[in-house]
Amino acid sequence: MNNQLLKRSEPLPSFSQISDICDSYGIGNLIKIVRQIEDTANVNIEIIAQTGKYVIKIFTCDSKRFDFILDILGKLRVNKLPVLMPLKNKSGSYFLKIGPKILQITKFVYGYPFNYSVKQTMSSGKMLHKFHDTLSYTGSFIKPIASLYPSTDTLQNGINRLKNMDGEIPGKQIDSILGLYDETVGKWETCKPDLPETIIHGDWNQDNLIFSKSEEVCFIMDFEFITKAERLFDIAYALWRLNINQGHMDAARAFMEGYGTLSYEEIQYLPLEICRISYYYICTSALSLNPKNELTNHFKSHYPFIKWVLSNNGQKIIRDLCKQ
Repeated sequence: MNNQLLKRSEPLPSFSQISDICDSYGIGNLIKIVRQIEDTANVNIEIIAQTGKYVIKIFTCDSKRFDFILDILGKLRVNKLPVLMPLKNKSGSYFLKIGPKILQITKFVYGYPFNYSVKQTMSSGKMLHKFHDTLSYTGSFIKPIASLYPSTDTLQNGINRLKNMDGEIPGKQIDSILGLYDETVGKWETCKPDLPETIIHGDWNQDNLIFSKSEEVCFIMDFEFITKAERLFDIAYALWRLNINQGHMDAARAFMEGYGTLSYEEIQYLPLEICRISYYYICTSALSLNPKNELTNHFKSHYPFIKWVLSNNGQKIIRDLCKQ
């Protein structure tokens, strides 16, 4: 198989190449490519082979990092969390290494989509708490190459690029973005107490969960971003993805009721953690292939949201979500 097959700059795998992959995993002849989805983090290819329906996932990762992910999946399965293990290929490995990419295959699983119901979001919160508890005593870890976590280095890289875009975007917009740093990231870094840490999922949201007919979480997906950080990030990211300022407060309350009690410090810093996520998307848009358009779009949606969260009313609403 061509080792350069899966570079981001190259086309998605052809039918013939996917047929070779199917053969290497012993799942029978490839019958149909149902769909191929490529985003900034990975490629997902839904296929039908002779032995059933599968999903091929391709993402940037080295073998040590992948072994760490496998270890985490094993711990979760032992503790009865619903995760899928990748299939083994004919060589006895859980992955194929192709250049800088890792390729894995899992069985396709059926379920019901997210609908913002109270029962679904409560189940999501309960499952996340169990996820954190299961992994709270995990020892060493290997960082992901890419992450949604708003680390200082990533934000600084975005800010530096942003400053160099003066003239490409309005100066007032740049000033507004830079002004938010002290209100969000700066305040977080200077005042943040020691918050409970664990292995976090790093991308806990409705698109990475599959629900049963009874609206319980029946599968957790996508573990490329797992890392060690404050558990509050997963909670904040889940709330952020629920669009809490757009009429989904019942779902947000149900999620927090499902997750359970937070520490006093976590409740106080939850609004800031949510702001850091939106600020991350603004900053990293400056690092994209089309920074001007990306930055314009992200600024338009995230800047008002950050200002709302930072307002007295916004902070009160978010903290009130944590009241049992």
